[in-house]
Amino acid sequence: NSDTPLESIQLQEDITRHLNLRFNNDTFPACPTGSTETFPHAKNEKTGRSHPCRIVPYREGTTWASYTPINSQHLEQLGVLLGKMTQELQGFEHPGAHRHLQWDLLNAATVVREGVDSITSSEERSLIMTSLKYYEKEAKEKHQACRRSIIHGDANDHNIVINHVNPEESPQIALIDFGDAVHSSTINDLAIAMAYALFDAKDPLASA
Repeated sequence: NSDTPLESIQLQEDITRHLNLRFNNDTFPACPTGSTETFPHAKNEKTGRSHPCRIVPYREGTTWASYTPINSQHLEQLGVLLGKMTQELQGFEHPGAHRHLQWDLLNAATVVREGVDSITSSEERSLIMTSLKYYEKEAKEKHQACRRSIIHGDANDHNIVINHVNPEESPQIALIDFGDAVHSSTINDLAIAMAYALFDAKDPLASA
């Protein structure tokens, strides 16, 4: 994204390096250089602007969205990864994380209200507004009061990568794309991952 501030790009690099040191492996793809000052730059011929390019290693595996079948092992390993990542990010601070981000779930009510009129189906609009009003009445205040830390912010089914070559061994789960990393409610990472991971689950509550 050409409008992404340098400190937010540096955040992606610093957070992945921080986590890899704690995990003692390369679970999170990090750029070999490590600083926006040494990132290669690409020039936009139309605008003439130069943009830093964060180039990271390829992560072997299949995205959660494309992998079949998802079983209890995968769900368990995803939970382990998220739990350990959350634990290792406690106390980690970075100036690039303290920013306004549209996709931060703490801004959900505002974003939904601003965009709901673009939904053409009156039935869908009604369903969304009913859910939003319930959230605002029952959960928003509690959500805003939750413990906060720097989070990944986008553990969707295309950012979770599974490498399970040997069925006799536990699957390897990795997380990519820290572009939405932000200082927010710690619980948001779990909520986002669950929402995507349980899309096709036969028994979502049991899987959760």
